[in-house]
Amino acid sequence: MNNLYNIDRGQYNTPQEFFDSLCKSTTDALPIFNVIATIGWTNIATQVIHLKNELPFFSAGVTLSAFAINYINRIADLKLPRIILEQGTECLKQLTEKRIDSTYNTSEIQKNTEKEWWNLFLDIWKEYMKSSLEQECLLID
Repeated sequence: MNNLYNIDRGQYNTPQEFFDSLCKSTTDALPIFNVIATIGWTNIATQVIHLKNELPFFSAGVTLSAFAINYINRIADLKLPRIILEQGTECLKQLTEKRIDSTYNTSEIQKNTEKEWWNLFLDIWKEYMKSSLEQECLLID
């Protein structure tokens, strides 16, 4: 997630278009995608732990990361509480905002645009995850 928010947005008009592109590129689930995704979620968990005093719902962010790693690697058929998905996503939004705010060569207007874009993306991701996990009976209330 270090530079995830620095994608070339000129290629994508909306967060939905970017999300759809990600989904299409990983449909075959090659082992390398699992490795990269595991590294990414580990990095996210590390950043959340590092900023735990500054992030609301930091424990949900770490739990969501651990669930994602287990799910990606089919370690166990763990179920995810809906509240962890909700709060964990909010934690990811706050983490992303902090990472964006830490860029010094960007104007406040640009930072706010990036934050809004990534908040929309994470909302799209969360709704997709809800639907997917419900279909697999892995989301619990």
